[in-house]
Amino acid sequence: MREEATKLVPYDAYSTTKKGIAAAASALPSTPAVVINGNQCFWTAGWDENSAVDLFHMSTNIADKCHGRAIRGGVTAAISSDNFDITIRPAKGSPLAGPDPIPVGLIAGPDGIAGTTDDIANSQAGDPGGKFVGFNSGTWNFAAGRAIGSDALGGLSTNYASSDRADKAHQMIGFWKALEVGKGCVFTATQIKGVGGAPGFAGTASGSEVPVLAPSVDSGAIKLFILDSGAGSLALMHTTPTGTLQGAYIGRKSNFGIPYYVNTYLALDSTPARP
Repeated sequence: MREEATKLVPYDAYSTTKKGIAAAASALPSTPAVVINGNQCFWTAGWDENSAVDLFHMSTNIADKCHGRAIRGGVTAAISSDNFDITIRPAKGSPLAGPDPIPVGLIAGPDGIAGTTDDIANSQAGDPGGKFVGFNSGTWNFAAGRAIGSDALGGLSTNYASSDRADKAHQMIGFWKALEVGKGCVFTATQIKGVGGAPGFAGTASGSEVPVLAPSVDSGAIKLFILDSGAGSLALMHTTPTGTLQGAYIGRKSNFGIPYYVNTYLALDSTPARP
């Protein structure tokens, strides 16, 4: 999609109680060209889908928090989290919610509570933090750190070879820069078949001159960001030439709420080129 003719619209499905990508898309002010799932989500209570007891609580409900910020119209959604402390309980944080790099300091110790006497040094200090895509006053921004701007979604990743996602399909958003400023291309990539596709796609994108992400702690990072790529999270809808928004691929967490519904989506509202 043409950079100059496309707007970013992050969507908080939790506050609007829209279950699934179709319901979220129908609540947007206009029909977007593309809608995809957003960043990684979690539960304030620390619920885990691998626990049968927790599954009972989360089943067909919408997750109540996300790693990183969701900003729309200059307002940061209440579901947003800046917590990068992975030792805090009951709901651990994520480096993707933090600045880039993760700062030196203390994190929660064995008691799982930050700010107590058993706090420990942060062993992840200096590691890569989150990435974000933003849209502010008509300008797109693919950058490292916590999300800023009038419309943005944080908690994204450029760790293409992550072992945690090697057995998962990938959802990505990227940017290709043209010679003329403001005339680039914003694109999405949804891995419908197979798993672990990020390294290969990143290599192809880099070879196609997708720009290097700088500054960034991640080695080899380019302006190609991974969104939530957990099992069942991927979702893609697009508008057909006849103007109908239809599903191309909708995973169970964006379709049936099994075991729960994801809480953020990204819409790309693009004006068609003149014939």
